[in-house]
Amino acid sequence: MRTVARALIVSSNSAVTDQLELMLGEYQCLLYRSAEAALGETHTLNIENAPDLVIVHYDLNGSLSAPEVASLLSRRPELRHTWIVGLGPLETATAFYMAGLQSFEIEPLDGQRFRAHLDGAMRLKTKDRDILNRVQNVESKYDLLLEDDRMKDRLTHMLVHDLKNPIAAVMGALDLVRMDTQALLPTKLSSLLQMAFDESRHLLHLAANILDVRKMRDGKLNLTSKTLSATDFADVLKLALGDVGMQGQTRNLRFIVPKTLPDFSADPEVLRRVFANLISNAVKHTRDGGRIQVEAGSKDALLEITVRDDGEGIPAEDIEKIFADFERSRLTNTTRFDSGMGLAFCKLAIEQHGGRIWAESERGQGAIFYINLPLIAFEFDGGIELEDVVELVD
Repeated sequence: MRTVARALIVSSNSAVTDQLELMLGEYQCLLYRSAEAALGETHTLNIENAPDLVIVHYDLNGSLSAPEVASLLSRRPELRHTWIVGLGPLETATAFYMAGLQSFEIEPLDGQRFRAHLDGAMRLKTKDRDILNRVQNVESKYDLLLEDDRMKDRLTHMLVHDLKNPIAAVMGALDLVRMDTQALLPTKLSSLLQMAFDESRHLLHLAANILDVRKMRDGKLNLTSKTLSATDFADVLKLALGDVGMQGQTRNLRFIVPKTLPDFSADPEVLRRVFANLISNAVKHTRDGGRIQVEAGSKDALLEITVRDDGEGIPAEDIEKIFADFERSRLTNTTRFDSGMGLAFCKLAIEQHGGRIWAESERGQGAIFYINLPLIAFEFDGGIELEDVVELVD
């Protein structure tokens, strides 16, 4: 680190250079007598050996004028921490300022005033240099963090993608065994087989959530939207409930879909996974026999859907972050592993549909998740029958 301050004096006037060298007694001064000499020699400078001060005097020999030389020097990136000042009679100030220079000293120099200006400029340049160094350190650390995130994304994608096929194979084998031996196995063994199948399906959903969140963040998950009626939405909810598995059967679930529900546009497979995640989330945070209700309605050109439970609720400080990646802030009533990507997937999926999702809750008072989706211009007028777990009301 350089400890001696350096100054470049660009002038063809020996009397001026002698006066400046005297005023800058503690500086190591380098003198250039012409424009060509100043520009040529300073091409070898870099940020480490750049001078602290450059003074360009109006009396300068060469093909370029002093203001032009000062302007060229001021645009060099290696001199960005250098105080460059023009020097000359008052009538020359305009030429220096028009050339883009920000500092000018009137000749003859007032030594005391010049030193005060110089000391102030050096303090500012030192602060600028410190700030820039800090910014560069932050940028360097930020780049490292970005690279770490990219590496984690690549590893996560590789790991999760490679897990999907063996999990699907296990599910297929379990399903075959379950169908072929259902009438032969004792009830307890059948239950264990069903549990193994459900947990394998849960793992497959976790893998799909992680992959699809990544795809949505990269803009690579394209929706296949269709016009869905009340009947279609009821079917979506039934399939979502089936995806939850046996644990959903231990809760008191009620799905309310009015037969007058207007048509809306959505990707049914993505919507199915959204509600599978929300129902699974409600199951995890309620006890056996707990109440979970999914209700749909419409208001002001919006489809309004609520998913409410009477479980443990969400602490107020956690509500804002539950939709973040890998967030698992709530206590659970089950030991089933959760990647924390389910609600992140729901948020991105609903927003990609042009909608909005949010939650309200009090600790110990259950939770309500709200979904708003845009409706299409016409309404569905036909009635539909009451089907299975889906309660359709007039």
